[in-house]
Amino acid sequence: MQIDADEFGKAIAQLNEIFDEAESITPKVVLENMLGCLSAYLIFLCIPTNYEKCLRRVSKKVLQLNTSLFVPQGLLMIDPAERGLRVIEVCIMRSDRSPSGVAKPGAINGQVRQPLLATSNNNPLANQINQIV
Repeated sequence: MQIDADEFGKAIAQLNEIFDEAESITPKVVLENMLGCLSAYLIFLCIPTNYEKCLRRVSKKVLQLNTSLFVPQGLLMIDPAERGLRVIEVCIMRSDRSPSGVAKPGAINGQVRQPLLATSNNNPLANQINQIV
């Protein structure tokens, strides 16, 4: 249950790059905001903002990182949007075994994975967790 510090740093750097892009002021973002003002922000009912697109990319990147890096190590990174973009949360997925080495009831391949996340029907991370469990 340990990830190399360089791999973890690279994962965080990838997320930070996407957030930097979301916060950057580009001609596209300026035009988007001008159209929003001219349409009384009704245009945002039809098209997603650059920030929303970047948040979706962050969610996809977290799913990809979970699949390739965290879950194989018994860890689970929670999407920062789930925590109000305040923290990067990494949960430890427990493997419960009795002292004799026999898996407890309900175990899959000898492991009971219990992520600490509430499920939601339209949450891709929660759906991924349900597939793992």
